[in-house]
Amino acid sequence: VDAATGSVVRTIGVGVVPRSVSSDTKHVWVANCGDGSVTEIMASTGQVMRTIPVGRLTWAIASDGVHVWAADFDDLTLWELVS
Repeated sequence: VDAATGSVVRTIGVGVVPRSVSSDTKHVWVANCGDGSVTEIMASTGQVMRTIPVGRLTWAIASDGVHVWAADFDDLTLWELVS
């Protein structure tokens, strides 16, 4: 969404029931709780790079440019991914 105009700039398809989003300087990460996955998107292009299965109810996500952490609500685990 363009902050100045409020108009949609781009729509990007991700996993089932996107729940949480995190970004760093290169990537946007989406936690998809409907299919227990994390979607990696290239921030500069909006291209989906990969979708990673990480559990059953991926609830929250955080990233720092080196690592990505995804929390799974169903089995109470924290998954660490390398970005």
